[in-house]
Amino acid sequence: LTRTFNVPTAAVRSAATGDLRDVLEAFPVANSTVLDAQRAQFVRQDERETDEIYMVARFDHRFSSNNTVFGRYTFNDGEVTDPERVNTGAITKTRLQFSTLEHQAIRGAGLVNRLQFGFTSSKLDGYDYILDGITMARTTYTDVDRGIANIAITGLSPWGGSTTNPKFHQFSNIQLSDTVSWNRGAHSVKVGGHMEYQRYDLTSDFTTFGGWNFRSINEFLAGTARTFDAVQPGSDTSRRLRQYVFGVYLQDDWRIRNDFTLNLGLRYEPTSDITEVDGKLSQLIDFASPTATSKDTTVIDAVVKNPSLKNFAPRVGFAWDIGGKGTTSLRGGAGVFYDLLTANTNFVQNTAVRVPPFFERSRITGTTAVPIDFPNAYFTQAALLAGNAQLEGIEYEPEQPTMVKWNMNVQRELLARTSIEVGYT
Repeated sequence: LTRTFNVPTAAVRSAATGDLRDVLEAFPVANSTVLDAQRAQFVRQDERETDEIYMVARFDHRFSSNNTVFGRYTFNDGEVTDPERVNTGAITKTRLQFSTLEHQAIRGAGLVNRLQFGFTSSKLDGYDYILDGITMARTTYTDVDRGIANIAITGLSPWGGSTTNPKFHQFSNIQLSDTVSWNRGAHSVKVGGHMEYQRYDLTSDFTTFGGWNFRSINEFLAGTARTFDAVQPGSDTSRRLRQYVFGVYLQDDWRIRNDFTLNLGLRYEPTSDITEVDGKLSQLIDFASPTATSKDTTVIDAVVKNPSLKNFAPRVGFAWDIGGKGTTSLRGGAGVFYDLLTANTNFVQNTAVRVPPFFERSRITGTTAVPIDFPNAYFTQAALLAGNAQLEGIEYEPEQPTMVKWNMNVQRELLARTSIEVGYT
């Protein structure tokens, strides 16, 4: 894998002193094309290493012709080491585990019960490392030292680590469901329900070690930063989210005539509130207020006000064998579908973590009157940094995301083994 980076020339390095020189010395020395007096290219042959362990186990057992059980377990452990940046690389470790246990019982000629238990576990760890041959005088510009800061200088490749590393996410999901199928006369009825318990433990840093932005190499040499981003002392980037997800449904496939079947169904799928074990949740309740600031947040019990309690989803469909000869059929259906707000979605996680007062991320924007003190702004301009706190989030009282879908299609047999189908969704 060949990668090309823009690095400072020897002339730029020699023009810098002190902390500025330390930053430039953490760039590798150019070994390829000179772009201009300040920039040259560094070309490197990289190896992106991937290690993976994958395993699947399954068992089946038949107690009788009407009573069976099966189980399956999947394990996938991976690690990717990628020297993706000019002076740092990223290590990403994942571990996925899936377990399923199912019992099926048949009672008589028309009754089947299927009971299922499932467990899912996923783990994601991501962190940065300094490449071999690179020396960094400092890796952080704050009082937190468990990662690598980042510096953006227009014209040069980004310096340092990822703004969101290190990250440690662990998600588990316990599922229980039961479905009963019953055939009687012209009716084929299914009724069932499921329950999920979601646990999401995450630590997600964001510019925790300081992030600098310089609009040009000349401004960098002058020590004139455009912006500086950091989190406030005492910010907590760890959360333990919990939620239940439910669903019950009833469906009837009703064969009204030999050539016409009507499908009727109703589903109800609410969720519990998304809560945090240690009570570290807050929100800007009046999200649309033009005068609201990060100081107007409120400590709450749930990430959002639950919009799912009225999630009734009717569905209807039909199949018509036109003429009753099996050569032309018309099918259609319509239904209401909900996109649930659950603990394992990205914007829910960001809202759970990146809202004051438990987490405060701030930015200083440099001006002629008040320049940013590089590299000590976190300590020498703490009051200015504290006065510019930012937050990320979604509205506290969201509407339930809802979709209404419908489709219609017609199928016609042309020859014994040839048919044509036209549909619209």
